[in-house]
Amino acid sequence: MGSRAWFILACAVLIPWQIWNVASHSQFLRPPLPIGDGPDYESIGYSLSVGKGFAFAWDDPEWKAPYLADAASLEYNQLHREASAGPTTLRPPLLPVVISMVFRIAGRTPNAFAIVRCISGSAIALSGALAVMLAFQLANKFAVSRWVPHLAATITLLLAFLDQNTRTYAIDFLTEPLAMLLTTIFLFVALSLDDARLPMIKIVVLSALMALMIVTRSMVVFWLPLVTLVLLISLRSKQKSQSLLFFILVVLFLSPWWIRNCRQLESFMPMGAQGAASILGGYSDEALADGGNWHPDAELRLKQRLNEIPASKEWTQMELEKQTSSAATRETKNWLRQHYRDMPYLIALRLKSHWNPYVGKSLLWRLGMILGAVTLLTYRRRESYWMLGLPIVSSLTVMCLYETGGRFLVPLYGLLYALAGIGGAATLQAVALALSLGGKPKAIESREG
Repeated sequence: MGSRAWFILACAVLIPWQIWNVASHSQFLRPPLPIGDGPDYESIGYSLSVGKGFAFAWDDPEWKAPYLADAASLEYNQLHREASAGPTTLRPPLLPVVISMVFRIAGRTPNAFAIVRCISGSAIALSGALAVMLAFQLANKFAVSRWVPHLAATITLLLAFLDQNTRTYAIDFLTEPLAMLLTTIFLFVALSLDDARLPMIKIVVLSALMALMIVTRSMVVFWLPLVTLVLLISLRSKQKSQSLLFFILVVLFLSPWWIRNCRQLESFMPMGAQGAASILGGYSDEALADGGNWHPDAELRLKQRLNEIPASKEWTQMELEKQTSSAATRETKNWLRQHYRDMPYLIALRLKSHWNPYVGKSLLWRLGMILGAVTLLTYRRRESYWMLGLPIVSSLTVMCLYETGGRFLVPLYGLLYALAGIGGAATLQAVALALSLGGKPKAIESREG
């Protein structure tokens, strides 16, 4: 049984499992949940599906209809945002595009809401299946017994099957499932760069995947310089120049979206206007008091002050987004000047929150990750550049920006399942060797894959 067989088996287990989990939820045929960003993405997806462009449809009666008919209609504050309707730069585009395609094909019906959730569940399942195959392939490169890669794949499959956190993201219209799948595919392509076959095509594919990751979750744009550095380190000497090509191609792939945002805002804001306001929530008294986690209070206070400006009544939605971004940047700088001594503590809190929780099954998973990291480093596997590099990149990003209780770690779950699976299998291999040699394990050389 090889890696492809493990992938097929994992798909056969995980896809029905994840679909069953979303299908058995009470929200399956209903609109996105009232709390969170789901209605934002669905609203833009609706606008795209009816030809109104990348815009919020808060004032559209047809968009409101399923929300007004829902049992939780009174909980949707989005139904009272008519003044904020119209073109926007506040959300990344990939998920709304996917939603719009579903609506165009299936109509905007309860079944369409269900299809979107099934897509999210399938993305989580495929991420887990790819992680199983990855764990098998990597464990096969250092295993001294045939059962070790199979054990690594089994542990990884169990982690993907039992993880409850990812299931919550498939219930709502959120970006985490797509981000998780794209990040896992990106990892696979990155790990294949050592193979001499089609190196330029792989760099192009890797660049396209990075661009898709950024238009799925905007924060990933801050990964780009560090990921380029990881790529540079991981490549062999004759391939080093490909890291620059990677960076250039990612920028080129993103340029249509960036140009669109700059034109809409009439300002050099390629990633749109949301970033600065979001960062303000991470550099706030509330974040400092709540374990480093992002809070909306600072942004809400800012918007309230902007609404009190007489001229704000004449602002277009684009002007409001631009003014909010500029004001948020100023407030963040002011907060930093006043709290620069708190920054080391705030950074440490963010890192702790990023890798939460540290109890129960999660603690065992994290111990497995550590063992997997130690294994890859012990055998000096080149794969460790990516298997450890991406979690470090993710951690550094949230340490510098903001954190929301571990949510930004979800795109890396496929990698982390595999890392823990490798760690568990390698540990049991070491125990088996120690027992077979009377407690005197011998050094095992890594097999180059």
